[in-house]
Amino acid sequence: NTWAGSDGGSWLVPFTGRLSSTPPADYIYNQALFKQIIQFNEEATAVADWSAPPQADWLRQQGMTHVFIGARGGYFDPSTLNRNPNMQLLYTHDGTFIFQITNP
Repeated sequence: NTWAGSDGGSWLVPFTGRLSSTPPADYIYNQALFKQIIQFNEEATAVADWSAPPQADWLRQQGMTHVFIGARGGYFDPSTLNRNPNMQLLYTHDGTFIFQITNP
């Protein structure tokens, strides 16, 4: 039941000090954080349409400011996020995407 980043996303925590929905795997030793990461990722996986503005609101309520999508992908689809009016594409290169969650 452990969620772990498959690429650069897991390195955001130690390099930037920002929180991440998939921090380095040692987060499992903090039970509160472990439960929070599991809950977030299970709820995010269940989202059917990331292009809907309420999904950006939900991410913001979870404390998210940006979405990083690595080359291996995951439950976030860059083309769907790009259609969300509350998501701004900041960077893309070789299958990597960074979106900023904007205010409506």
